[in-house]
Amino acid sequence: MVPLAALLLSLGGFTSALNAEDYGTAGGNTTQETPNPNVKQKERGNEAGPAVLLTSITVLFKLDSRMSGPTYGGERWVSPPTFSFAQGGEQLTIEAKAQGVDTKGRPVDISPTWIPADPEMVTVTPGPRNEVKITVKRAGQTSLEVVSQGISKKLSIKAMATHEGKALQVEITR
Repeated sequence: MVPLAALLLSLGGFTSALNAEDYGTAGGNTTQETPNPNVKQKERGNEAGPAVLLTSITVLFKLDSRMSGPTYGGERWVSPPTFSFAQGGEQLTIEAKAQGVDTKGRPVDISPTWIPADPEMVTVTPGPRNEVKITVKRAGQTSLEVVSQGISKKLSIKAMATHEGKALQVEITR
């Protein structure tokens, strides 16, 4: 049986791509198993690997399916400085998700806590794949905080009744 180190050396410059920072080895620990570069690894920060240091949180909003349906390539998620949405009825629901950003600027899956400042005005309902539904129940102003691993993102929410109270327009600013 060929030792792993000899096999890696036989692949030429491949070993130079392996470094302690990418694979979590520190202090010269050479007994740690090297991940297979041909297998896509899940983002760190879950039970499969060491925790990731987050630097920020990005909140993404799902565009209305009528604007981004199958004709236009499927679901579209955006993260503008201000997200505006209007809907008929007494309340409005927006789909959102949060994504962490690590120290290298890479996106990282997180499972954040969503904390509305005024639960009488805004509620957050968890959904699949760390997505949530933000429901704005009435006109007014409040905030929504997204927290994960000690990092937080505060969103300002402003809701206005339009068309004689038959519709609600919401602006969410990060």
